[in-house]
Amino acid sequence: MFFTNKYEFFLATIELFADLCLRKNYIAIDELKDIYTLHLCSLIISNEKYPIELRISFIKLINTLWVEQEAQPIDHQSLIRSW
Repeated sequence: MFFTNKYEFFLATIELFADLCLRKNYIAIDELKDIYTLHLCSLIISNEKYPIELRISFIKLINTLWVEQEAQPIDHQSLIRSW
């Protein structure tokens, strides 16, 4: 795939980040949460001055990075033993 300009490359990069976060890949999610905060993503999505392709890419990113996360079960280890 060849990109004709930097904008297409940036869109492809954002979609790649969204794909990396699929299926709750917490290695990628933990790294990207600090860079693409929920506030930043929602500002880009809600601003109508940005092209629709950019907003769609950030919708995919916000969906996999912030929305589709479940609470992880906590494994409680009991320190009390019954005899």
